[in-house]
Amino acid sequence: MDSTLSPTTTPETDSAEALLDFIDSHPTNPENRIDFSAIDIEELLFDPTEWLVHTDPNEKMRAPKLYEFLVLLLNNQSYSAYASWVDKEEGIFEIHNPTQVVKLWEKVKSRKTKQKMNFDTFSRGIRMYYARGDMIPTYTRYTYRFASMK
Repeated sequence: MDSTLSPTTTPETDSAEALLDFIDSHPTNPENRIDFSAIDIEELLFDPTEWLVHTDPNEKMRAPKLYEFLVLLLNNQSYSAYASWVDKEEGIFEIHNPTQVVKLWEKVKSRKTKQKMNFDTFSRGIRMYYARGDMIPTYTRYTYRFASMK
């Protein structure tokens, strides 16, 4: 689990610029107002480059594996409503909003399937790490533990 993050962009700057570009590209006269209720702000502000990882400086950037995604998610304060550390030194974390975490995982992995993933299939992926020794069961709903925090 010792992959490093790429400092390629600053998500806040890119996201704000994307939102401003979107607003600028739509007229704002009274007959043609923007219907902001129809806009998925999370989708608009999503920056896939902030989720890219590389394990070796000679290796190209790639989408994260599930455990790498979880570490990135937990260390990103923008997503603290989705999941947070319970005890970072022990590697224990809790998922607060399972549905949003699954949606975010689908975006990060660019999953293009007809069948939508749910939290049951997502958590099955997490439980696969138990057999490998990368994670330790906590026996508490939505609470998980990494075996080591390197």
